[in-house]
Amino acid sequence: MDTNTLIAALANAGPFGIMCWILLQQRKEDRAERRELDEQRLSYDKDRLATDKALSGALMALAIKITGSPVDAG
Repeated sequence: MDTNTLIAALANAGPFGIMCWILLQQRKEDRAERRELDEQRLSYDKDRLATDKALSGALMALAIKITGSPVDAG
């Protein structure tokens, strides 16, 4: 169903149809906001993972320098 058909059907339904159209638009906007937030969280998680890996490598290098051998992470 294309958008024009949907609009026409909802407009013909009277006030209830108009209210449904408003709710559909609101859900569309909510989905867009949620998608943007998910993208931001994914970006943050990727940055955090890269930072954790770098920190882990630096700590391992420090442990080797201090003890002369790699330290078991377990």
